[in-house]
Amino acid sequence: MMRLLLSALALFAPAAAPASAQNPAGSVSDALIERFISVTPESRRLRSVDRTPDPGWLEVYSRLNPGREDEIRAILGEAQACFSEARNRALLDMMKDAARGLGEHRLNRLIELFTGPDFEQLKPIMLRLDNGDTLSPAESAELERLKQAYPIMDYYRALNRGEESLGIPPATVPCSRAAHEKFERNGIQIPRAPGAPPPKPD
Repeated sequence: MMRLLLSALALFAPAAAPASAQNPAGSVSDALIERFISVTPESRRLRSVDRTPDPGWLEVYSRLNPGREDEIRAILGEAQACFSEARNRALLDMMKDAARGLGEHRLNRLIELFTGPDFEQLKPIMLRLDNGDTLSPAESAELERLKQAYPIMDYYRALNRGEESLGIPPATVPCSRAAHEKFERNGIQIPRAPGAPPPKPD
């Protein structure tokens, strides 16, 4: 979702600021970073844990192990929750790095945005962009106004750089290992096709 939104916002983005402007000197307090993160649109994602098994892999495992769908669903659900928590921790670290690089002034401006009435104007525009919809001229003008008033693009560019390098967090390795061991311990046959999750660690 975030990547789609970033790509859509990029269509309306001005040229990137010089590096000296993007990385202001001076430290940012941990308290300000925590305050900022607590009001961002991404904060809800950090508190949400996805426990839904992948339906495709649930079907594959269930086909190999008739009559054991409930057991398989439970193990895959636990693994998905473990993956989700690991991704949340990685996202939190990424957001902290992005916030630290923005500097105190821009963080305070973004806090004003996310806690003020202008965010109510921005939310439906972000949703339309995330859905791939075309903005009306009025919506485009409103987005441009908000981008001029707040350092929105600075924040989402920083998140985009982190998102591109996030990949699969190393913390997910124990998730795969635990699921694999549960399948083996319970005598559940595991797909042997290349790349079939959860992979058996070396």
